[in-house]
Amino acid sequence: MSTARVHVSALSATVNHLRLRPTTAVSPNCFNTHSRKPLRVSMSSVPPSEPVEIAVKASLTTPNTLGDCPFSQRVLLTLEEKHLPYEAKFVDLSNKPEWFLQISPEGKVPVIKFDEKWVPDSDIITQTLEEKYPSPPLVTPPEKSTVGSKIFFYIYRISQEQRSQ
Repeated sequence: MSTARVHVSALSATVNHLRLRPTTAVSPNCFNTHSRKPLRVSMSSVPPSEPVEIAVKASLTTPNTLGDCPFSQRVLLTLEEKHLPYEAKFVDLSNKPEWFLQISPEGKVPVIKFDEKWVPDSDIITQTLEEKYPSPPLVTPPEKSTVGSKIFFYIYRISQEQRSQ
């Protein structure tokens, strides 16, 4: 486990910045940085020192560029958002190379290398990335996962009430 030290410092405090009313009194001691203790942040894992190897679908028209595979794009976006170094290998799925069939016998992309083992399936890959590298978190919290369905239900209910009138 690694630990990073973050020193908290006071931001500039102006009347506009804090949206203070003219009658508000502010103590000068509230911005004293000498009495503040450093904040300790712990991370469960550190980003890999070597780039992660990943095989993704190549474009049909432009060589050595990403193709139109949403599963590959999802994993690459996860790697980008987590600021993890990676080395993408572009695979022409119409003419699969032998090295690719050795690491992915089913011939599916994306495939990523975790601890000397090649892992297929974008769901498993993104879940593993989230577990191994939790910062920044990309998983939707359970309390927010139903927001969209609640909105659609509300709209549906209103439309049903309007029809019955």
